[in-house]
This record gives sequence, structure tokens and C-alpha cells, in this order.
Amino acid sequence: MKNKITNKIIFVLTLIALMIISMIAVSATNIADIADMGEWPHLKVSLINQDPDPVEPGSYVEIRWMVENLGSLSAKNVEFEIIPQYPFTLLPGTSALKDIGSLEGAQMGDNKVVLYYKFKVDEDAVEGTSHLKLRYKIDDGSWVNLDETDILVSTVDAALMVTSVKTDPKVVAPGEEFEISIKLKNMADSVMEDIDLELDLFYSTIDRLAAITTADAYYEALPFAPIQSSSKRHVQSLKPNQETILTYKLMAYPNAESRVYKVPVSLSYYDEEDTAYSKEEIIGVVVGAEPELIIDFDSSTLQQANTAGTISIKFINKGVSNIKFLYVKIPDNAQFDVTSSNSDYIGNIDSDDYESTDFSVFLNSLNENNEVTVPLEISFKDANNKGYELEKEITFKIHPPDKTGEQKSRSAMIITFVIIIIIIVYLIYRSWRKKQKRKKLEKDN
Repeated sequence: MKNKITNKIIFVLTLIALMIISMIAVSATNIADIADMGEWPHLKVSLINQDPDPVEPGSYVEIRWMVENLGSLSAKNVEFEIIPQYPFTLLPGTSALKDIGSLEGAQMGDNKVVLYYKFKVDEDAVEGTSHLKLRYKIDDGSWVNLDETDILVSTVDAALMVTSVKTDPKVVAPGEEFEISIKLKNMADSVMEDIDLELDLFYSTIDRLAAITTADAYYEALPFAPIQSSSKRHVQSLKPNQETILTYKLMAYPNAESRVYKVPVSLSYYDEEDTAYSKEEIIGVVVGAEPELIIDFDSSTLQQANTAGTISIKFINKGVSNIKFLYVKIPDNAQFDVTSSNSDYIGNIDSDDYESTDFSVFLNSLNENNEVTVPLEISFKDANNKGYELEKEITFKIHPPDKTGEQKSRSAMIITFVIIIIIIVYLIYRSWRKKQKRKKLEKDN
């Protein structure tokens, strides 16, 4: 009995020992493999995007691969080449060969390189899986062939398409109500039913962690709110080639930043066989406002003709949109000569803010009303980079010193000065008289 127990213990211990030895061997092998990987450049190529998927015959498809160097050594002069096969052809003028330069060792994060190609799919392409071949070489080395990329070619029989999108107005001002009209068309040869189209104003269909991390940021990401109805529309059915226009009434937040916003649209529907379909689209809404730039005379040191001085001009942004790249120039004119630079780059002016600029001038003449007219050439852009150019004249009046109170002020200063001198002389004289009287009394005594 003891021998049997002893034999079992020996067997178990032997088994455990073999397992430990095996694990050590595997770990050593893995370590060796990792070490070997780091002794030279090791490129990893991953498919990251195909748009659209699947792709229809006669359409275009965009393919993106991610390229990274996992090895410890730098990969010099890396070249990639796509070898299109039927039914794919590169667009005219597009090279199959791409030089992506050098990839440093252990390249990660933002240092990864995205390889992009766009292809035309033959109109007679047969439905099914087709292939793309991609290869690369490092420096003057041999070409390395990668695994073929599978592309699904398929005709979409049941297809509802967004054929047009309009916003009214085209550019939405912050705090303004507007409408979005989306036209849907049934491209299939059968009836589509239970159609739902929804504006995804909260990015609910997008991976939130991919872009935004706080709930407040989600809420403010799209500064639009539906009014008078929800953001969802329903259509009972659409016949083949039939169109319908769905309208949404929204309002932009009063503090909406001026720029282009991408609004996701969710579309879902059923065919006659009750097969469900869904897709995501993106539409654009432009938020902005016409700039309200006020140009006004600020101040001047000029007092009469044939004298030098400065002219200060103020630029006020009274609108809700920021102004960018503001540039001002004073063209040549007969009334005065600009003795400093005749132009100035002011730059950006935020909403409800202002900037001023000064020009040094020599005033040649005044008109009968003692006025100076300053011509200005101004250019700037709004928050959406729409350019504006305008010409403006500002006129201000010159007041000579005798009319501004300066002459009177000088006279008053002179009189005051004389009075002070008289008082001082009187005090000195009075002090002298007192001394004389005191001397006389002392002498008489």
C-alpha cells in the first residue's frame, strides 16, 4: 500500500517538474523571440478603415492602413507599393508607390503613419470578395509581400440615400432659429417601410471615449437644440424612386462658437421582407455671423496745418463673431503725409472688444471747416475665414489752441505766476521793513 502511495507521489512530482521545465522553455523562447524582434526594424501594417464597406460596383473605395515600427532599430527609406487587381484601379495621376520616409524604432502613438489609397471599382465587378496586394521594402532591401486585403463588393438592393441637405439660413448665427431639410430617396426597386431619420445631437452613435471625456463636453459638443418637435422623423413608406423631404427646426445656442459642426444622422428602415437596415450619415451646419466692425476716430495731437502729430484710430468688434487678420492701410492723399508706416497689422479682435492703432503724420492743409479726412483701406476675415475688404473715411475737426482753452489756460498760468511773484516780493519787502524798524528802535534806545 505504501509503495503505491509513494509511486503516485513520485508520478505527480515528476509531472509537475516536467510542466515547470516546459514553461521555462516556452518563456525562454518568447523572450528570445522578443529580443530577436528588437534587433532589426519590424514593421506592422494593420487595416484601420475601409469606406464604404461593402463597396458597390462603379463606385469608389478608400483604404487606410496603419504602419508602425515595433523593432528597436530605425527603418530607413521605407517605401510601400499597392498592386491593384481587378476590379480595383487607382485614380488617374495617383502613384501606386508611396515613400513614407523613415520610421524610428518602437514607434507608437502619434508617430504612427497612415497609408491612404483611393480606388475606382469597375462597373461590371462581380459581387463577392476581391483582394488588394500591398508590399514594402526598407532602404535597398527586398520587397516584403503582406497578406492580401479582402474587400467585399456587393450591390445594395435596398438603399435609402440622403440626396441633399439644406439649412435655412445657410449660415446660422448664434441664438438664431434655423431649419434643416434632408431629402431621402428610395434607390431600390422595392418599397421601403418604417423609415426613421434622427439627428444625433448628442453623439450617441459615436464611441464617446474616442473624442470627449466629460458629460458637459458631450452636451456642448453640438450647440443645437430641437424646438417645437423632437430630432426624430418617421416616414411610413417610400416607393421605388420616390423622394421625401424631412424638416427639422432647431436653435443654435447663444454662445455657440462660429465654425462648421458635423451632425451625425441615424437612418433605419425595413424592406418588404422585413429585413432591417441602418446606416450613419454626416451633415454639416455652419455657425457664424456677419462681422460688425466699427471704425472710429479716437484722438489726435494735431492742432493746425503745417505741423506734425499723431492720429489714433479705434476698431471695435460689436458683433458676436470674432474678427481675424485685421489689416489697415492709409493710402496716399493730399491733405497730409504719413511719416510713420502707412499700414498696420492689428490681428484678431474678439467679440465685444476693441483695438487701436496710431499713425504719425504731417498735416499739409485744412479745409474751411478745419477738418481732416483720413481714408482707410481695411481687410479682415470672420471666424469661418470668409474674407472682407472695405474702404472707409473718418473725418475729425482740428481745434486750434485759442479755441480749445489752451491759450486761456496759458494766460491764466502767466497771471497766476505774476501774482505769486508779487506776493513773494511783498513778503520780502515786509520782512525787510520789520528789520529796519527794529534796528531804528534799538538805535534810539
